[in-house]
Amino acid sequence: MKKGVIILGSSNSNGETFTVSKYLSDKTSYQIIDLKSKFIQPFDYEFNNSNDDFLPLINEIVNNYEIIIFATPVYWYTMSGTMKIFFDRISDCLKTEKETGRKLKGKEMAVLSWGSDKELKNGFYMPFIESANYLGMKYVGEVHCWLKDNDIPEDVEHQLNTFATVVLEIDKKHMKSKDPLYARFLVQFTRPFPDFDFPFIKKVRQKAAKLLNLKKGDRIIDAGCGSGGSFPYLINMIGHTGEIIGIEISPQTIKNTNKRITKNNWQNIYVIEADAKTVKLSGSFNGLLMFAAPDVYASEQALSNIFPHLAVNSKVVLFGAKISKKRFGWILNGALRLVFSIFSSSTPSLNSEPWHILENRLLNFQVEEYFFGWMFIAHGSVAK
Repeated sequence: MKKGVIILGSSNSNGETFTVSKYLSDKTSYQIIDLKSKFIQPFDYEFNNSNDDFLPLINEIVNNYEIIIFATPVYWYTMSGTMKIFFDRISDCLKTEKETGRKLKGKEMAVLSWGSDKELKNGFYMPFIESANYLGMKYVGEVHCWLKDNDIPEDVEHQLNTFATVVLEIDKKHMKSKDPLYARFLVQFTRPFPDFDFPFIKKVRQKAAKLLNLKKGDRIIDAGCGSGGSFPYLINMIGHTGEIIGIEISPQTIKNTNKRITKNNWQNIYVIEADAKTVKLSGSFNGLLMFAAPDVYASEQALSNIFPHLAVNSKVVLFGAKISKKRFGWILNGALRLVFSIFSSSTPSLNSEPWHILENRLLNFQVEEYFFGWMFIAHGSVAK
């Protein structure tokens, strides 16, 4: 889960609102998403516009960010039309995309406004404040900006710096609580036992490692490596001349991972604490494992970040949970959805084909189901 994002809602992608948004982005390292670059149609009561860019965008936002800053110019005493259409489309999340809408609850909202006047009319921020209240979000504040001779005046810089400090303090709060529920309980419970793994899952890990078709000296990425349960099987294949790079976002989990590495005296395993969507990798790798890591294999952004580092014909293997289509699958489908939503709210929603984003990137893609269709292993080769 990333920190925050700035949603730019101007009809001019390089105008004054972008200028002050870029200043804030540089201070916070928040990504700017330009609504003008998206094809988002007005709200439709018949929902015939569901194939435009809104649903992919809102899902990207709710699954990846905790703080949402709406940046808008002041048009006729209110938010821009571009921004208004985006807010209108949030109605989709109350009607047909309710699961996405629920993920907005608990997130933080702020507003950056730009106008030719130094002061705003009363009530400008009311639609944002009331929308946050209605959606169960927390409205944390706003900052109003203007330019002087095409430059940001010193007093506006001061306001933006103060605003940045506020949202970064909120970041710290999220950093402290970004470990999912399972990390806060299971990880703490297993910490005295570095080599702990569930017995029924060991054979699956072994199968996944074998499908990677690694050889001595290979480099492998274990994305979403958790506490390193797959490391023993990977190290057996690559030997001491190879290298394993683990990627894990949870600081609490990494404490367990490092204990496992130290206990087993593994000298060629390195764990990076990072989001797979933004992790910095170097060199080429001969395989990618995503074991119980839906935040990675179901994320276009994470895959786009990692795949350039994979050698041609290298193997990609993923394991995870899914909704079963088998005869009695309905018995546990609802329970699985509930468990996933409770224990890791940032995890993408379960469906019957969680590999669909990855599938088109691979050759000879195959899927094997386990545990009555509620679990799966999928694998394929990186295309040229």
